[in-house]
Amino acid sequence: MLLGNKNKNKLCHKWGFLFFILSFVMGLACKQSTLQNASVVGDWIRIGPGGGGATFIPSFSYSDAETYLVRCDMTGAYLTHDGGYSFSQINYPNGSQAFAFDPTDKDRIFIGANGLHRSTDGGKTTERIFPNKNDVVSEAFYDEHGDYELTLAEKTMYHGISKLNGSNPVKNIKVDPTNSNAIYFSIGKYLFFTENDGVLWNRIELDNAIEYIYTDSTEILFVFSENSLYEIRKGNWTFTYHSLPEEMQPAFSFAAGTKKSNKNAVFYALHNDVDLRADGGVSPTTLWISNDKGQSWHQTIDKTITNDGGETPTYSMLATAEHDASNVYLIANSYNVPKGDDSKAHWYGALKSVDAGITWDWVWKGGGGSGQYAVKDGVDASNLKDAWVRNAFGGEYVRLMDVGVAPFDGNIAIITDWYRTMKTLDGGLNWVSVYSREISEGRYTSTGLDVTTSYGLHFDPFEPDHLAISYTDMGYHHSFDGGLTWVKINCWHSTPVAQHLLLGGI
Repeated sequence: MLLGNKNKNKLCHKWGFLFFILSFVMGLACKQSTLQNASVVGDWIRIGPGGGGATFIPSFSYSDAETYLVRCDMTGAYLTHDGGYSFSQINYPNGSQAFAFDPTDKDRIFIGANGLHRSTDGGKTTERIFPNKNDVVSEAFYDEHGDYELTLAEKTMYHGISKLNGSNPVKNIKVDPTNSNAIYFSIGKYLFFTENDGVLWNRIELDNAIEYIYTDSTEILFVFSENSLYEIRKGNWTFTYHSLPEEMQPAFSFAAGTKKSNKNAVFYALHNDVDLRADGGVSPTTLWISNDKGQSWHQTIDKTITNDGGETPTYSMLATAEHDASNVYLIANSYNVPKGDDSKAHWYGALKSVDAGITWDWVWKGGGGSGQYAVKDGVDASNLKDAWVRNAFGGEYVRLMDVGVAPFDGNIAIITDWYRTMKTLDGGLNWVSVYSREISEGRYTSTGLDVTTSYGLHFDPFEPDHLAISYTDMGYHHSFDGGLTWVKINCWHSTPVAQHLLLGGI
């Protein structure tokens, strides 16, 4: 937590230490609560406000836009079948790096981690289908983070890949839309594919790391790297490739699909300086579009995208609806607009095009201040129906992290940031929280999308229904109804609850 001065810091530490000691002594005596969610004695349920950390790769089912997956930066993966009202977890060591739904079978889900995992029952259970268990020599956890690694046998068809770990995961999974037995994914510069649902795997080694895989009902598989586009013919697996325009290299964050109106394909990509991009740095970014399946590309010159009259913005991610690709969303990290006093207003958020990248409009616009973390001199986007994060961090610079769009409806999308997972059903006119729900005014409960670390659950020895959870990044959250709902408290704020705590209420 960031405190205003040393005296406030000491006050927080004083009461925090006392709270910890009392919690430790009285915890067992106060273990009863008013939680009504558990149906059987002994059940474990999640409690807390939800959210609190970054989430990534929001990925929708082809069969039902109410079903989608996201992963977080703490290794968890989260699956919902009810549009985000509730989530279950599907976790793998080192975390999930890719998701894919079968376009023709709603129950088949694929997850890339240290291998490729498949569910045939809608995510209730999963099994690893790559690598084959007979090709794994050993598996082990190592170092203080519990990183996980598979060591593969030397004489296997995976030659060139000896280990699968957090630095060498399965990514870019794609199930063929006309043949569910054909599955594609990448590991580094290797394209792996099966034509018999994972019984046998083959691979093609390309020149560079694979960034994106796309295919439609045609016989061509498109594989993108930062400087080339490969066209691989299904069946005989021969390929041709051509370089991307020099001024477009290195390219990243590719997206592809067909327009709903005429079924014509459109490809999108971003370009900036990869060195400046490292560690989330500001790197002026250009947007590129192809309307002929990558044979030619043109740079977008829309005045909103280029920030006409200001600095070239930094964009980090884009996504389109695979079968409604005129709709495309773009994440802006740094969008500076000159002010009259020679300073700059720093904006961030998301822009959207409904005409395949010709024109663009803001659908999420926050900031307007200095763009400094923990400095509340900006505003949160006005069209967010948020949960607890707006009150806690609104006005600060909050970086957006990722975006995903429903395959058949470009009006349905998920955008994530440092703390939140937000969903739109109307093309970005409004965004609603799916990480947390407001139960009563100012009190929230998790949807199951809990992202950050909790250091402990603390019990009030004088009020059995008063609990507190201490979180990484999120500080203290308190409950006054035995854990049903939660409110975030900053101990230096002069709120009634804070006064209650500091003036003897614990």
